[in-house]
Amino acid sequence: MDALSQADVRHIVALLLGGDFFTGAVLAGALTKLVLRFSDLSPHKKRANALRAEAMLVMTSIIRVGQSKFTTAPIDEDSNERILNCIQTLSELDVKPVVRDIFLGDTKAAYSKMVAAQEVCVNSGHCLGVALILTEKGCGETRARGGEARCSAG
Repeated sequence: MDALSQADVRHIVALLLGGDFFTGAVLAGALTKLVLRFSDLSPHKKRANALRAEAMLVMTSIIRVGQSKFTTAPIDEDSNERILNCIQTLSELDVKPVVRDIFLGDTKAAYSKMVAAQEVCVNSGHCLGVALILTEKGCGETRARGGEARCSAG
């Protein structure tokens, strides 16, 4: 966390204390992906392990803040589960290497499909209730929900 300024850290803490735990879950996912990539690329195993421990500490702290009385709203179940999944992924990194592929590969593929679906919507100007549904494997598919939604390029 050396690269973060004190103002950045204060802003993130303010968001969490304000009950924005979706941001905490996104942060946990980003930290997990960074640690996984660093572990793959770095020959320094001690540094990779220290980075993994620091990321897990940050994630655990987010959950603890969400369970404290100092927030305007408690952590929601979805954010809590997402952060716990990230912690579990990092704690079992050596035992279950397939999770690395899911986190790094499948989530990127799902995001690419979502962006492609949004581009079709923006380019056509109409969306017939098409929404991206992420499956458990991280793959995406589109399903019609009925009705018509207009998309704007802005």
